[in-house]
Amino acid sequence: MLNEEAQKLMGEHRDVGKFVTHIADRINDREHEHYAEVSQGQLSGDKDISGQYEAGVRKGLEIARRSILEVLEETVDDQDHKGDKRHTPHFKDGID
Repeated sequence: MLNEEAQKLMGEHRDVGKFVTHIADRINDREHEHYAEVSQGQLSGDKDISGQYEAGVRKGLEIARRSILEVLEETVDDQDHKGDKRHTPHFKDGID
């Protein structure tokens, strides 16, 4: 879904779409690295990693991903309604 939204950005905003997909990819990479480290720790007997901590990590990643997608969707919406006087922009400083 993120990639589809990013591709909707046109003109000079196309780079923003690339940036957003790079951020999402980096978050995914860090998530996989984290889970690999946790797995290694658990295999070696590390008991310091709690389920509550892991739930917090997953919740934080979910919030970050949702926020990125929401901002991207709002940016695309503002772009699509540029010049429409009836549209209320999502961002005070615009998208340009």
